[in-house]
Amino acid sequence: MTDKYEIKLPVIKKALGNDGFIDIKKSSPKNIRDGLETIALYFKREERYDHIQYCADEYGNENPEYHGFAFTESAFDAMEENDAETPTRLLGGGCFRKRKVKEGEIWILDWVWIHPYARNKGLFTNRIDYFKEVFGDFLPEPPLSKPMEHLFFNKIRT
Repeated sequence: MTDKYEIKLPVIKKALGNDGFIDIKKSSPKNIRDGLETIALYFKREERYDHIQYCADEYGNENPEYHGFAFTESAFDAMEENDAETPTRLLGGGCFRKRKVKEGEIWILDWVWIHPYARNKGLFTNRIDYFKEVFGDFLPEPPLSKPMEHLFFNKIRT
């Protein structure tokens, strides 16, 4: 039985780089997409949504194009004796989705969740320039949390 308040961050048994960030797409390995799905589950629980915002096996035309991402750190504590490389822990993540609007298509920041201990450390804000470069003039999916509302209208839209 799992405790609904427990947060067990996904650990990928592979070194995924040292810059603390990975892009996640439909072509990404399944274990990485599964990790992002776990992060989406924590987002669902915290925000009390009825449905999960991301599934690792999203397929077909009914699902809009997406571009996921995760914030990472080395998981030295998860290393086992025979590991050839340091595992990677996902600290949080989110997803952009392409949506049709009357003017055409636009990228929407669909959701973002970061572990409470990793919040307010710049994980998301340090990537804003990257997100603007990749997704252009993106919009957030409402409703916005107070911190996201502040961030979006004071840092992203300026």
